[in-house]
Amino acid sequence: MDPSLKRIALAVRALIMKVDPDIVEHLMWGNPTYSKQRDVFWIYALSKQWINLGFFRGADLIEFDQRGLIEGTGSNMRHIKIRSIRDIDRSYLTKLLRKALLLDGA
Repeated sequence: MDPSLKRIALAVRALIMKVDPDIVEHLMWGNPTYSKQRDVFWIYALSKQWINLGFFRGADLIEFDQRGLIEGTGSNMRHIKIRSIRDIDRSYLTKLLRKALLLDGA
C-alpha cells in the first residue's frame, strides 16, 4: 500500500478499534475486515488516491448519513472514500461506525 494511504488506513483502523476494542480483525479479499456477529467493516485501497471504509450493511446506513458520504450502488455493501487524514471526521465516522455495529446486533 502506498505510504500515504497506509497512514490513512491505520488512522481509520485506530478509530474502529476505539469504537469497539473487542471487534475481531481478520483479512478478507486480502484486506483488513472487522467482524462481530457478522462482517461489519473493511478497509480497502482500491485506488492510489484514497482508501475505502466499507460497510457490509451500508445501504441500511444511508438514512443516518446526513453528509452524504456513503457511496456505492450495491444492494447491501457501500463505502466512504477517504483521501487524506484531514478527511477523517472522527466524531462523524464514530457515529456511523456505532450505527453499523447496532445494525449487526453487536
